[in-house]
Amino acid sequence: MPKARKSDSRHGFHRLVVAIKTKDLRALDRRCAGAKALMQWKNELVSALGGADAISPQKAVLVDAIVRGKLFIDNIDVFLLEQKSLVNRRSKKAIPLLAQRQTLVDGLLRLLTAIGLDRIAKNSGGIPESWITKVLPAEEQEQVQEPGEKSGGHE
Repeated sequence: MPKARKSDSRHGFHRLVVAIKTKDLRALDRRCAGAKALMQWKNELVSALGGADAISPQKAVLVDAIVRGKLFIDNIDVFLLEQKSLVNRRSKKAIPLLAQRQTLVDGLLRLLTAIGLDRIAKNSGGIPESWITKVLPAEEQEQVQEPGEKSGGHE
């Protein structure tokens, strides 16, 4: 049996990264609190995007990448918070992991921007807007408002 590296035995982050890269998010042990919280966050993200049935396959891939990125950032944060100091005393510089973490955060922000940062309402089962535009004349289309939308005047 090969001897475990010292860093593997301390936090197991490398093993987790390899498992997730090869098996996707299914590699997570869903019994632990961290995995449950991550899956709950993923469900909230999917819900904010209009629900699972409203997400295109392309957005589903982006959602998985976002959840993976959040997992990596959260694990790095835990590791960093366990350190006595984030500054190398000899070189008087921040440890390199801080820069790598910021790179991951920037990538996560790009992915979140790609799928959109606004909440998308679920389809309430009403009449689709495309049907309304086909049936109503142009003058009446301007008068049709979505629920919760305020008119141009003061109320």
